[in-house]
Amino acid sequence: MRSCYQFTPSHRQTGSTLVEVLAASSLLAMGLLGLMLGQSRASLDLRQMHEQVQAHFLAIDLAEQSRAYGPGPLPSSRLTAWRERVAGQLPRGEARVERPGPTPTMGLLTIVWRVSDRSDTASMQYAFRP
Repeated sequence: MRSCYQFTPSHRQTGSTLVEVLAASSLLAMGLLGLMLGQSRASLDLRQMHEQVQAHFLAIDLAEQSRAYGPGPLPSSRLTAWRERVAGQLPRGEARVERPGPTPTMGLLTIVWRVSDRSDTASMQYAFRP
């Protein structure tokens, strides 16, 4: 007769091995790093979009002031105050206004500012009719 002897260990291995824990924690760390980078980029894009919207609102404001004063030139005090607003609301904001001639032609407004995350600049042009 054959003996049916099976070896059964007195204790069974349960749980995770160190390698599995290391792999799971590194996957978790990579996922969290990706999430942080995504949030950082979204915040940066939101800031740049805010600057662009501010520049657009400033351009519309000057065009409306120009329309309110009619075909003549805008008073220099109004233009100076508006340029100060551009400098205050946009990082290193500067504005150039090319006034239309005596005939009803289009005026061109250019606003330039420094992009908040880099050293390069962004610009916007706005054509308006006084």
